[in-house]
Amino acid sequence: MGWDIVSLGNHQLDTSNLETLAKQLSDAFNINIDYGYLNIIKYNEVAHCVEFPDDYNFHKIGRISKARNRKLYRLTDDFYNEKIIVEKFGGKLENAVYSKFEDEDQKEFCEYKVENGFDVLNKGREQYHLRHSSNSYKKIKPLELTRADIMNDTINMSIKVPFRWFGFVNQLKKNNEYFDDFVKYRNRMAEYYKKVGAEQIVYFPDQGVTELIMDKMLNNDWADVLRYIKNQDYYFDYVKIDFFDKQYKQWAIEDFNDRHNALQISLSDFFINNKPFFEVDDNLEILFDDFKDLYER
Repeated sequence: MGWDIVSLGNHQLDTSNLETLAKQLSDAFNINIDYGYLNIIKYNEVAHCVEFPDDYNFHKIGRISKARNRKLYRLTDDFYNEKIIVEKFGGKLENAVYSKFEDEDQKEFCEYKVENGFDVLNKGREQYHLRHSSNSYKKIKPLELTRADIMNDTINMSIKVPFRWFGFVNQLKKNNEYFDDFVKYRNRMAEYYKKVGAEQIVYFPDQGVTELIMDKMLNNDWADVLRYIKNQDYYFDYVKIDFFDKQYKQWAIEDFNDRHNALQISLSDFFINNKPFFEVDDNLEILFDDFKDLYER
């Protein structure tokens, strides 16, 4: 299984309201947006209980329209139903009443969703998903925005690209083949992130030790995210994992002991310093980009 590129940055969006956020994203990216929620769990108004829905369909609340020829996206509030449940049960998980389920898996799933929703909402956190409406990835144009996950202080965006993680970072090394594609990708991502007020992007792979960045820090304050990454705290968390396979545990220990050879580099400095390409064997683990070579000259 290949390793994909993850990008994460800060933003200046208002995440307090679904419609407000939809308007801001529509203006920023000049797109049409249907906004609503996915019916993953629901509150039964008649029976006064939490239940497993009959469908997982998207329920549209409204639309923000720019023009007919603009791309259509869907924006969903990840905790829409949980907010209703919180309101009905006074924010107390122990008061939540569940309907009878067909099997134990349904019951456990609903309990998990409500418990997680209560935990996140009680911390004052939000989480939204923006998705391209096309059902076919092939119909999406190169470098076009495919998805974005928006939290209180951070945003994670993806665009259609011709490479995955190693194809991406290898373009910063000697003997690269697709450096022009790398530049186009980097410039387009900087453009998208700047539109939402980002000051910096961090790139890293979605697998291996760095996957803990998303697992642990996605919905945290941006300053805490940067501190976690720059201190390589993910290595300390990774080596603590109780792996079922002893071989994975051994690899985790080896990675931890070798963490000082994992490079964290600045893309803007790379371009300002006339592209000093890295050696083929260099481990480029984290790429920071503050766009200063693109927007401050």
